[in-house]
Amino acid sequence: MNAPDFVDAFGAKYSAAVADERPGSAASEFVFAPQGERFRDGLLVSVRDGVDWNGIFARGETSSCGLFGTPDPQGLLVLSYGNAYLVSIRSPNMYSTLESPWILGALPVPEAETLVVYNSESFWGIGASGVRWKNETDADGFEALKVEGLLVTGAMRLPWERDARLQLDARTGKLLSGALQKRFK
Repeated sequence: MNAPDFVDAFGAKYSAAVADERPGSAASEFVFAPQGERFRDGLLVSVRDGVDWNGIFARGETSSCGLFGTPDPQGLLVLSYGNAYLVSIRSPNMYSTLESPWILGALPVPEAETLVVYNSESFWGIGASGVRWKNETDADGFEALKVEGLLVTGAMRLPWERDARLQLDARTGKLLSGALQKRFK
């Protein structure tokens, strides 16, 4: 695996990187897994902010990995082979996961102060205080996703017709065009 770079569009107060090996001391090491799941191999991440620590993040069900700053300058999103973890840098034992082991990626939308995370049918909007919204669609996948101002745009694969153009408002999570929303929270 090529180690993903740390992507920060929000002014993080720390640095993060994928580590090649575990440190000699376990005093500053944390293990992350979705609630109720047994830990399995995953991504090893080093965080540096004055109180340095390392974390092992249990893998999900895809090949997608990444490290993303969030609108909270002390927040980190770790994507470990499909599992997504929102971590407080100062209190790494205080973390949450998105309820999907099939996360495919994340797009920073600085103008909306939102990190948009997605799998093949849903979007989550991460703000300064965590998950702001979730949008489940009827899509079978998304293609060519990119940020245009306050919008995430691209194409949606739909089961009943040709692909549709996608426009998602990153502030609210509402679809402005594309497939019907299944559930919007």
